[in-house]
Amino acid sequence: MDKQEISKDVFEDRGTRVKGDVAYIVPTFFYQWGEHRHNGTFARIGLGFGLGVTRYTGNIELFPSNNIVSFSDKSYELDFAGGIFVEARYRHWGIRISAAGPSFEDDEYEYNVSNIAFNLGYSYYF
Repeated sequence: MDKQEISKDVFEDRGTRVKGDVAYIVPTFFYQWGEHRHNGTFARIGLGFGLGVTRYTGNIELFPSNNIVSFSDKSYELDFAGGIFVEARYRHWGIRISAAGPSFEDDEYEYNVSNIAFNLGYSYYF
C-alpha cells in the first residue's frame, strides 16, 4: 500500500509504506429475488461473518496532525472478518460488487482491511 487517503476520495503517495499478508474466510448468507436459470433474471444481496488473519508492518501519516506512526504485528492472530455482496443478472449479463476483510485493533488504533471487487460479465451456455 503506497498511497494514503488524504481527504475524501483523494489518494497521494506520502512516502509511507505498509506491507503484509491477509487471509480470511467469510461464509455468506444471501437472499435472492427472481430465477437463477441460464436466461433468467435475478438479484441477490448477501452478508457474511467469519474469521481472518493479518500480518503487517509499516508506517502511516495521521491527518490533520501529520504525525508519522509506525506499527507492526508479526503474529497470525484470528480476528473477526465480515463481508457483503450485491449481484444481479439480466439474461446473460451480470454484475457483482463485493467487499470483505478482517478488522482488528491494538492498544491505540483500530484497523480495517478490505478487499473490494467489481465484476461485469457475460455468460454463454453451451
